Amino acid sequence: MKNKKTKSVKFCIISAGRSGSTLLVTLLDSHPEIKGLGEIFNTRGRDVQNVSDLYIEPFCEYQISNSAKRPWLTFNYLNSLNNYPIPHKAIGFKLIDIELIRYPEILLRLILDNYKIIHLVRENPLEYYISWAIVRQKLAGKTELKSDFKLSPVYLNTTEVLNTLRGYERRIKRFKRILKLVPNSIMTITYEDLVENRESIIDSILNFLEIQSQDIELYSDLKKIIEGDYREKIANYQQVKEILEVTEFKKLII
Repeated sequence: MKNKKTKSVKFCIISAGRSGSTLLVTLLDSHPEIKGLGEIFNTRGRDVQNVSDLYIEPFCEYQISNSAKRPWLTFNYLNSLNNYPIPHKAIGFKLIDIELIRYPEILLRLILDNYKIIHLVRENPLEYYISWAIVRQKLAGKTELKSDFKLSPVYLNTTEVLNTLRGYERRIKRFKRILKLVPNSIMTITYEDLVENRESIIDSILNFLEIQSQDIELYSDLKKIIEGDYREKIANYQQVKEILEVTEFKKLII
């Protein structure tokens, strides 16, 4: 009698962009019993910032070669994770919250297939905005961000900074409300805890994914590009400080 294939635990990392999801998925993917796929629903195709994979093509490429209509197209695509040719105890992908708005049927499939959901939140909205400013600087200068590359301080748009921070907080609250309605097992972690307490957070995630803790050091090549306090990170620090110090974000800038 043939042995039945062990069913993998499925997981999905849901987060806003620039919130550490690439760091987390690469850490998990370095575990020999976990397959962590990148942002498979991104619209840019094969992206260097995502975990590359030989067996799962990005959804934007998959839909070109398939005639099925949504939501069946999305369902069929997610079914490909069931047939991943290399066995793993856990397999999953990262999903930016905007992609969930674009493809709401993904959430239904996560529920039906009993995915474990890791909600990754960046608590500091100013760090989120700085991270996006770094991306803009990269695109404007067409700079390749290598692991040993250091960017100069970034300018923040003073006309949009306050609305951006408030919009980010509303966005996080909205998805927390959505996930409260989902019956799946959900684990919420913060980017800050992941960075500062990596070992304990990873142990908690492994337990959540039903992976027995082993003496395995998980790794990622990703590094912070701009270190230091805000005076070193923000080129127009004083202007930004004057705007934020009379708002609810005062504690972030001082």
